[in-house]
Amino acid sequence: MKKFTVFLLAAAVTFTLNACSQVSSVLVLNPYTSMSTEKFNANKTVFVASINDKRQNQSIVASVKDSNGDVNEYVTLQGDLDKWFTDALKAELKVRGVAVVENEIDADAKADIDIAKANADIQGYDKDNMKGECEIFITIKKGDTTYTKRVAQSQSEFAAIRTGGAFTPFFENMLRDVVQKTAEQIANTL
Repeated sequence: MKKFTVFLLAAAVTFTLNACSQVSSVLVLNPYTSMSTEKFNANKTVFVASINDKRQNQSIVASVKDSNGDVNEYVTLQGDLDKWFTDALKAELKVRGVAVVENEIDADAKADIDIAKANADIQGYDKDNMKGECEIFITIKKGDTTYTKRVAQSQSEFAAIRTGGAFTPFFENMLRDVVQKTAEQIANTL
């Protein structure tokens, strides 16, 4: 009887710990491909001096919450967001006719980019239960003039299945929009 009691106690503790523990999943961003169909002929150059991930929590990009707002699952990003953003921005600028050069001397302007926000969450089963936001600050120095730009994107949609896997297309679409807007701001400033 004593063994059975110990077994029941161990099973209850294991069940409680598993029921209360949080799950973590990983979001893998696909390489960026431009969706732009417009033909650009800017023939401009830019030196991208830095792209910095300034988010408060750089490891978590999304969370799945219950109806009370308690987190059931954290979603982390495989790889660095600033590295993905760098590659994506270079590809989008190239499509827009803006060459990214390796030094400031050869460039029409210098750009520094800070990723301030890039996060999303799912909560409840209401319409638009998945929400995300991204905010980018761009500092462009052209000659003696410095331009400061802000690009922000908020979006929402309904997610029937509330798991970390639901974030992949949602997060990629949000980031794609922000990359396009960032490239547009840089190209228009040149």
